[in-house]
Amino acid sequence: TISVSQMCQSSSYRVRRGDHLFKIARLCGKNYRDLARTNHLSKPYIIRPGQLIVLNKQRARALKPFKKTIQKTSRIVGKHHKQGRRPVVRKARQEKGISSGTAVKSSVRKSSLAQRRTVKRIVSSVSWQWPVRGKLLKPFRSKKGKKGIEIAGRLGQVVSASAAGKVVYSGSGLVGYGKLLIIKHGREYLTAYAHNNKLHVREGDKVRAGQHIADMGRTGTTVEKLHFEIRKNGKPVNPLHYLPKQSL
Repeated sequence: TISVSQMCQSSSYRVRRGDHLFKIARLCGKNYRDLARTNHLSKPYIIRPGQLIVLNKQRARALKPFKKTIQKTSRIVGKHHKQGRRPVVRKARQEKGISSGTAVKSSVRKSSLAQRRTVKRIVSSVSWQWPVRGKLLKPFRSKKGKKGIEIAGRLGQVVSASAAGKVVYSGSGLVGYGKLLIIKHGREYLTAYAHNNKLHVREGDKVRAGQHIADMGRTGTTVEKLHFEIRKNGKPVNPLHYLPKQSL
């Protein structure tokens, strides 16, 4: 059962039997007229079970591209689970005595190093910096569902704003991202900082580049790491194209 605090922290709410607009507005401390305008409802403001009510328009807009990523990933995982598929290591590798874990780690290291060596920097209107210092665990591979990069670290390590901007989401309402921050930088760019242990800024806060915005954690994952994304006009782009050229 969803709590009132969880409901009101989300960008939207799925109507249940017995709900009405006035009740939802009262519980979340909102004006029912504002809620009606946001959801294009006219008098007598009738809502039905299963209907999606947007509680925070700005937050919903910021989360929209991230939700598409999660839904797509969930469908792929569900399909593979249903069909009983499991990742396998080629027979040739098994004959050489290479474990699947060793093969994967080796592949990640090689691809990460190659990507850092060959990546081309893109000049943008935003001045970027690394959000944390640490080993690059996973590179950006948009076609394979890797919408950002993953950087290893330790519990409680400082996570900094990659650029100056405004916090448009701060919470844990998006499955797969744990405790998440989304910061807007001008009209074009958004950055996302996922799996944090603690968030230090709230929605609406203005932050400066390098400001301490969160502590690294492992919410929504099994190891301490930061999942970092840069989105341009809602679409994920390779952060290594924008971040300064330097070793982590």
